[in-house]
Amino acid sequence: MRIKAISFSLLAAVSLLAAPPALATTNKCATSMRSDNPSLVRAATPLPRTRSLPLVAVPEEFGPAGEFSIKTTEHFRIVWGPNTPDNSLWEPSADPNTPIWVALLAEYLEDAYTIQLSEGFPAAYGSDTYYLDVYVANTGLTIGGTPLSIGPNYYAYTQIDNAYDVAYFVYNTIDSLNALKATAAHELFHAVQRATGYPWDDEDLIPSYMWLREQWWVESTATWAEEITFPDVNDYFGYISYFLSDPEKSLSYNGGLENSLRVYGAAIFPGYLWLNEGGYGGDGEHPGSDLIRVVFENAYGLGVELAIDTYLRSSIGYTLEDAVTEFWTLTSHPEDFWPDGSHYSVPTYVSTVSTTPKVITPTLEQLPDKLGANLYRVSSSRLPATIDFAPESSSLSDWTMAVACEGQDFYLYINPAELPLLVDRCPGNYTYLSFVNTSSSVEGYSVGFGENLDLPQVTSGGGGGGCFIEALMQ
Repeated sequence: MRIKAISFSLLAAVSLLAAPPALATTNKCATSMRSDNPSLVRAATPLPRTRSLPLVAVPEEFGPAGEFSIKTTEHFRIVWGPNTPDNSLWEPSADPNTPIWVALLAEYLEDAYTIQLSEGFPAAYGSDTYYLDVYVANTGLTIGGTPLSIGPNYYAYTQIDNAYDVAYFVYNTIDSLNALKATAAHELFHAVQRATGYPWDDEDLIPSYMWLREQWWVESTATWAEEITFPDVNDYFGYISYFLSDPEKSLSYNGGLENSLRVYGAAIFPGYLWLNEGGYGGDGEHPGSDLIRVVFENAYGLGVELAIDTYLRSSIGYTLEDAVTEFWTLTSHPEDFWPDGSHYSVPTYVSTVSTTPKVITPTLEQLPDKLGANLYRVSSSRLPATIDFAPESSSLSDWTMAVACEGQDFYLYINPAELPLLVDRCPGNYTYLSFVNTSSSVEGYSVGFGENLDLPQVTSGGGGGGCFIEALMQ
C-alpha cells in the first residue's frame, strides 16, 4: 500500500494474531558495540561451500576432538563445546549427536535465510562462498586456543571476518525459544546489511561520530527484520517503550551509547515505512523490503536520513519530513495503524487536554530536536475548538503539524499558515496532534486549545500567533 498525500487506510483484511513476545534482556545484540565488542582474537578459517560433506578433516582451530561438536546445514556451520547447559533444550534431538537447541537454531537460521532472500534482500555477507560460522559461547568452546565467552546481558552478535569477507556469529546459550528465533533473524540481517555494501563494521569508513548517528537504522531494521521473518515472535514489543517515552528526541538519538535500547524500539519507524510501502506479511518480495534494501545501498554515500529521503521522493513524492510527521501522528494512537499496535506502549504526551481554554508552553527539556515531535491528545468532549501555535521565531516554516482521530488510521496534515485550526469532534475519545521540528535548532513555542486564545511570547526575540484562518477537520 502506498502513502497518499493526505491520508491512507490500512487494508481491513490484514490482521495478525500476536504471540507472547520474547523477553527483552538488558541488552539484546552486541553487534553495534564494534570495538568494545567481546569478540574473538580471530575467527576460525571458514569452510568453503565447495567442500563436500561429510567433513574429512577436523579444523585445528577448534582444538582436540571431543572438546567441540559441529553441525553443518545448507548455509551454516554451528560449533559448540562440551559444557552445555543442564536443561531439556540441550538434550539430544532426533539426531543423537545434535542437541535440541542446536537443531532448532539451525532450523531458524535456514528459515530466516530463505525468507530474507525471498524478500529481495541480498544473501548474507560471504554466504555464496563460505558456510556462515555460528559459535556457541560459554560452552567450553575454544578457537585458536582462546576460550569463547559472552556476557549474560547479550543474546548474540555478528562479526565480519575481513580476511575472508564473510560474516560469522557468536551466540549465548539463550533459554527462550522465542528469543532464539528472533535472534536468528536479527543477527542474520546484520550480515544481510553488510552484503548491501553498507560497511557498518568498518571503523575507518564509518568513524565513531557517524556510527553514533546511524546505528539506530542498523539495529532498528534488524529488529524489524524479526517481524518480516517471524511475525509470530514479537520480540520488539519489549523495546518500544524506550523509543516512545521521548518522542521529542531525534530518530537517531541513543544517548551517546553504542548499544542504547532505544535503537531497538525505533524498529517501528522502518516498520511504518515498510507497512506503507508494501503491506504486512505474506510471501514474496514487496516494496517495503525494497525501501530498506535501497536505503542501505545508498546510506554509506548519502547518510541514512538523506538515503531515506531520496527513496521517498523518488518513489512516492514524499519527503522524510512528511513521513516523520505522519509517523509521529500515528504513534500517538498506534493501535489504529500497526497490526500489533494495541500491544505497544503509550507514547509520552506533552499534555492530555481535558479542559479548555488551555495554553501550554513546553519546558526546554520537552522541546523537540530535529525530526523529534511533541505529541498532544485532546479529549473529544472539549471539541470542536480552535487550536493555535506560536513559535519563538514567529516563523512557522520550521514546523510540520498533523491531527488524527482515535479509531481511524488516517491523519490530516496541517498547513501552518492556516492556523488557528478549528478541530471538529472525533468519533473516539481523543483527538491527537503532533508538532514536528524540521530545523536543526531547538525552538520554544506556546500552543493553545480553546477560543479567543492569546498565546504568550515564549522567549525574547520570538512569539506571535497564527493567521486566523479556519480549517475544518472532516
